[in-house]
Amino acid sequence: MELTPIRVRGKRRTREEELLVTPARKRFHKDPSRKKQAGVRRLKASNVERSMPLEVLERIFWLSENVNFPRASPRLGRLLSGSSTLRETFLSAFGPTWEVWFGCIHGQSNDFPVIHSYEGWEEDAERFGGNPSFQSDLLACSWTTIDMILDCRDIWVRRHARKLPFEYFSLWGNPISPISYTGSGATVGISDIKEARCYFYYDYHAFRNVEQQSSYSEGVEYRMERNPRTWIEVHRSTEIPDDLITGPWDECSLQKLFWLVQAGARLSSGQAWEVTREGFRNAISDRHAPNLTVMRLLHILGAFQNWPRHVKEEEFHKVDSVMPILNRDNDTALHAKYTYVESLLI
Repeated sequence: MELTPIRVRGKRRTREEELLVTPARKRFHKDPSRKKQAGVRRLKASNVERSMPLEVLERIFWLSENVNFPRASPRLGRLLSGSSTLRETFLSAFGPTWEVWFGCIHGQSNDFPVIHSYEGWEEDAERFGGNPSFQSDLLACSWTTIDMILDCRDIWVRRHARKLPFEYFSLWGNPISPISYTGSGATVGISDIKEARCYFYYDYHAFRNVEQQSSYSEGVEYRMERNPRTWIEVHRSTEIPDDLITGPWDECSLQKLFWLVQAGARLSSGQAWEVTREGFRNAISDRHAPNLTVMRLLHILGAFQNWPRHVKEEEFHKVDSVMPILNRDNDTALHAKYTYVESLLI
């Protein structure tokens, strides 16, 4: 009887010896990125997603008033990200507010058609029109640009305001006389209403042109511009996105913030003085060109009224420390701007 040969690891096998054990196959490690891609390709839409047409999915999206609905699956995200769907989504959120308050101005002045309604109308959320949470969530989306907002405004006017009287008043241009594009100051109808861009940019440039003037002194004109009159184009509880308050700002974000202030948006209870202080610091971070547009909009929103006294004093001393440098450089225009900033903190 022959002995069973025992292989010793490391000892060479002679040519005559047969291989007793079949060697195991070498395992090839797959690229993890390929595995991930394969997993993505295997994702399949559910039967509900495949069977429902876009029109039904849009209706579900609008009725749910939930901006996270398109994020439930890749297919929903693709279907509900078209430009027409996004416009209709914006209209479904803001249309109820416009339907109630189209052409109405909130304020106290004999020169404007102010609101005369039942007592406590501002607190009546059910009758105000629109869902403030849905409006706030949409305004925080990156695709909600000023162009999108103005386009939706024009679409809504063409659909629903054909028989409604309308007279446009410039809140920061000429606050007494209405803007008359027809040559008369009479109330006009839909046939004479210009595009929303015409009215918006008139006010926007009128608001910012004051900052370019050098005729003001000691910031007095700025300080007296706290205008309580606004259009009612958003729900009174709609929240301004934090990034529009804190910055940084480009021209598009400035225009969007201006539209919200002009439309009657307010600071929410959750936006405490820490948020507006961050915006103040970012607006004044460039010593040679402080962002007065942001400063003035925060002032109109009443942001500085809620600051604690010690916070106002700290920021005032920081601004005041720049004054000797401006006086030495004899920069009167920049000195006036910083004087206005100081006036906000007094």
